[in-house]
Formats: sequence, C-alpha cells, structure tokens
Amino acid sequence: MHEDSIAADQLRYAGFWRRLGAFRVDFLISALPLLPIAIWGGSRFKYYPAYSLRPIAIWSLFYNVYLVRRFGGTPGKLAIRTENPQPRRKRRRVERQC
Repeated sequence: MHEDSIAADQLRYAGFWRRLGAFRVDFLISALPLLPIAIWGGSRFKYYPAYSLRPIAIWSLFYNVYLVRRFGGTPGKLAIRTENPQPRRKRRRVERQC
C-alpha cells in the first residue's frame, strides 16, 4: 500500500460535502424525531415556544458539547469519520511584566 492511502479506521480531513453529510446525519438523529412533538406542541399549547427553550438548550449543549468532548464528535461526524484539522491548544499562562 502507499503511504498516502488512508486506513479504514483512520479519521480524515473533511471538506464541505463531507461536513454537509455529517450535518444531515446529525439532523436525522436529533431534530427529525423531535419535529412531530414540536408541531403537536405548537398547535396545542399557546406558550409552547417559550416552554421549549430550556429543553432545546439542554439538548443542544448535550449534543454539541458533551458528545464532542466525550467521544470526539457528534454521531454524524463520527459516522462520516471526520476530524478537526487544528490541534488542541493548551492554555498558556500569561505573566505580566512590570
């Protein structure tokens, strides 16, 4: 095999179309099942949009922050096997000079 070839289990940089595919997978997993509930709640309850803000915020934080931190990406990004090309930066301690 060539050195340039990517193994099946390796992550690779994702361009626009791969990211769009990952977004679609994430949409199917997270938003599509909740869509009937949102339509039903919006038509039945007057203040549904106001009451749904907190659960939506909690779900978004869980999905986009916790899953990325814990597993290295959202389910869509992991399914498409994408990676962030920028390495993690360590915080540097800034010292003031007087």
